[in-house]
Amino acid sequence: MDKQDSLGTREDMIVYCMEKAYGDLEDAFDLYRKGVKENKPTSIDNAASRSYYGIFSAICAVHVLHGTAFKKHRDAIGQFNKLYVHEGVFPKEYGRRITHAERCRNTAEYNFIAHAKREDVKKSIRFAREFIPKVASYLLEKTGMERPKGCTGFENDR
Repeated sequence: MDKQDSLGTREDMIVYCMEKAYGDLEDAFDLYRKGVKENKPTSIDNAASRSYYGIFSAICAVHVLHGTAFKKHRDAIGQFNKLYVHEGVFPKEYGRRITHAERCRNTAEYNFIAHAKREDVKKSIRFAREFIPKVASYLLEKTGMERPKGCTGFENDR
């Protein structure tokens, strides 16, 4: 786990990815609440993006653990599903739920005539809230790391 490269150790990169994942999740909650309270569809769209990116950052942390990285989101998600979902490391339903979050984000970011549906965004955030801590637990178990200093969210994941 102490392999060094230009970006720091793998452990450093894992912590960075998970800090980003938890930060994106927190932002998604805040944006969703603001969007509902103020009836702002663009805030709900932004919440869809933040929840997806939280999920994606957690996926990247798993790939970093195993020494892999991908240039395209599609490749990172596809390999995660193949190596960790289909092999039973994470529940089978996670593949579908990751796809749902990605579609929700795509609607929010690239559909110029409609916003993401509020219920779809809520599902995406709920999944991110479940998924990110599961990934954190997996990483802590596999690395033997203690809770990373300054990384909020990890403290409840063991």
